[in-house]
Amino acid sequence: MFELIAYIFKIIISLCIGYIVGYDHNKKDESSYIQLHTALITFFITSISGILIYYPNESIIFMGLFLLGSTFYILNNFKDLEPMDKNKLFFSMINGFIIGTGYIFYSMIITILFSYLVNNYDVITQLFNKEYTDLKENKAQEKNEIDING
Repeated sequence: MFELIAYIFKIIISLCIGYIVGYDHNKKDESSYIQLHTALITFFITSISGILIYYPNESIIFMGLFLLGSTFYILNNFKDLEPMDKNKLFFSMINGFIIGTGYIFYSMIITILFSYLVNNYDVITQLFNKEYTDLKENKAQEKNEIDING
C-alpha cells in the first residue's frame, strides 16, 4: 500500500515539475506548447521508471532502452524547436527518470536551478561575456535612432 501511495506522489510531483521546466517568462503565449510536452514527457518517463524500479533484475536493461527510445522520439518529433526548448525537453526526460527512481528532493533542487538559469540566460550571459553586452547596447541604440528619425 505504501508503494502505491509513493507512486501516486511521484506522478503528481512529476507533472508539477514538468510544468515548471517548460515555463518561460519571456514567451508567455508561446510557452504553453513546451509546457504541455515537458509535463507529458516527465509524467511518461516517471510512470514507466517508477514501475520498472520494482523489478531490479530486468529494470536496468529496460530503463536504458526506454531512455534511448525517448531520446530518439524527442530528436525526431521536435526538429523545428529552438535549442533552448529542446534542452527543456531533454531535461524533463532526465528529471522524470530521477523522480521515477525516487530522488524527488534532488529533482526539485535541480529543477529550481535549471529554471533560474534558463529564465535568466540573458543576464548571466551579460555577466560573463562583455561582447554580448556591447552588441545588445549597439542594437538598442540603432533601434532608438531609427524610431527617433522615422
